[in-house]
Amino acid sequence: MRNIYLKTVLFILILATTACLNALSIDLPDSITFTAGESITEYFADYIVNNTGNPITLTCSGNVNVNVNIHHGTDVDFSSDVTWSGTEVLTFTVTDGNETATDDIEVIVTPAAANLIIELPDSITFTAGESITEYFADYIVNNTGNPITLTCSGNVNVNVNIHHGTDVDFSSDVTWGG
Repeated sequence: MRNIYLKTVLFILILATTACLNALSIDLPDSITFTAGESITEYFADYIVNNTGNPITLTCSGNVNVNVNIHHGTDVDFSSDVTWSGTEVLTFTVTDGNETATDDIEVIVTPAAANLIIELPDSITFTAGESITEYFADYIVNNTGNPITLTCSGNVNVNVNIHHGTDVDFSSDVTWGG
């Protein structure tokens, strides 16, 4: 009879210890991958065990070029600028105010398809007889890996001078307006 009692006590002790060790944990996949300029949503509730019964908070650290937006508690949106690709290791922390658990995930951002985009403003305004410089680099996305050459055509009354690759000076004769 004494032997059965000791086995029961030992079983209860192991069960209680295991339950305490796994009260709050996070076990993320090794990595996720998405394409630059796009976004992906991961549902971290699938990776979190919360046996505390308390509400939890999920946070992220370590991101520089990868944008992270945590919403609805455990839904995580990942995105990046279309011009950035590479790898970052992010650390996610889950806490209930009493217990804390962390895990790392490697976020791999693959390059967007090679393309060259120029999105100019609808108009550029300046005073006749004066000049204005526009920095067209602000309007260009070049993820082709190749250098670009900027040119202008169709200008009759507006003088255009392109320098430093993408800096554009506009001017006109003092007598012209249009």
